[in-house]
Amino acid sequence: MSSELTTEELVAIAVALEEDENKIQKKRKYSVHPLNKERKRKGQFHLIYDDLRVYPEKFFSFYRMSMPTFDELLSIVRSDLLKMENFKNDTITQHQRNA
Repeated sequence: MSSELTTEELVAIAVALEEDENKIQKKRKYSVHPLNKERKRKGQFHLIYDDLRVYPEKFFSFYRMSMPTFDELLSIVRSDLLKMENFKNDTITQHQRNA
């Protein structure tokens, strides 16, 4: 029996090592990124959505659809956008997801 490894054995070892490296997870810097923490105060949706609803032409220009179309689309996809309430983190509303 030879002490040298065959090409197939080397490939198998390389694949196994790569799989092990992929399993090691990076440590996260943040549990929630600071930008996401500021979403309710500084996020685009919270800053302009209500104002745009007052001006239909601006709403259309921004979302590329009329308010009735936006509302209809939201009613169609609402159930798909719903997430279970998460008491630890704020969830994104259906309106925000649709926007």
